[in-house]
Amino acid sequence: MVNIQHGFSECLETFAQRRKEKILMLRHIVCIKLKAPELLTSCIDSSQVLATIPTVKNFLACPLLKQDLFHCALYMEFASESDLLAYQEHPVHRKFLNEVLPLYECGKIVVDLQQS
Repeated sequence: MVNIQHGFSECLETFAQRRKEKILMLRHIVCIKLKAPELLTSCIDSSQVLATIPTVKNFLACPLLKQDLFHCALYMEFASESDLLAYQEHPVHRKFLNEVLPLYECGKIVVDLQQS
């Protein structure tokens, strides 16, 4: 089981430190609608493999508080656009997209943000 509170606290601390140091980061957020709500824990646990990709600076997978449209979110940070592109082409990410995610998701939205 994922320790959601621990991961969230670490992300908030890192985010606050980067803002203080004015370090620009790209944020990649994926909101996932599950085929069935009971798949939530398994989907979150399975997504942890994405944190092993070297260009991922921070990773958080957690349920959404309001689950009417989507059930969970994946949040990660990258130091640059080239790091995000490397993540997208990484074999672990490709396998997750092609083999793991289809077991769980019936819809998703992806948003990339850049701090200015």
